[in-house]
Amino acid sequence: MTQPTPNLGALKNLIGIEGNPIAWLVEKINQQQPPPDPVVIAGCRVWNDAATTINYNTTTGSPFEHPFNQTLFDTHGMHSDSVDNSRITIPAYSVVPKGIWQIHLHAVLDCPGTGAANIQIIKSGADRSFVEAADQEKIIGAAGSPTGVTGYTLDMSGLWIPDEGDYFEMQVAITGAGNINVRHDARPSSTFLEAIFLGAYTP
Repeated sequence: MTQPTPNLGALKNLIGIEGNPIAWLVEKINQQQPPPDPVVIAGCRVWNDAATTINYNTTTGSPFEHPFNQTLFDTHGMHSDSVDNSRITIPAYSVVPKGIWQIHLHAVLDCPGTGAANIQIIKSGADRSFVEAADQEKIIGAAGSPTGVTGYTLDMSGLWIPDEGDYFEMQVAITGAGNINVRHDARPSSTFLEAIFLGAYTP
């Protein structure tokens, strides 16, 4: 059976267009499709460049927000090496959309033989609920484990949907008599704090 040949001229007259009506139709369909979301890469890792040890003890007050004077990478100006340099701050939504972030702390510590030290990640000065309950507060020293260990490696992380302007810090709190050393071995893989954007998401 012979198929009839479409009368493109009649179709053009019917819908009032110039050119190829099939191409016109495809263009109109494509215009109805929303553009794909842009892929945003965002993140920041901070550390200390000196092969030194920062000592915390009960005589100098507690808790402490640990400073970081070097930036390994920072895609959107989230950290200053000199001003409020304990913080990684979430960028504005106009720069990075609201979404899921992974906050990760890696620390090398000399643990106290007496007393205890609590290590935690905090959000905007107080909140730590984004970290798994078992990891919200790492207690080391006499009241926890280990005690009197040099070069102990601690690792904790959590996922969160932060607000723009929220900031994250490593906090060291001393309980009882004693002190803790946070070690820096002049390399970014020693003690560091990082925030990595995983993707846009609005609950």
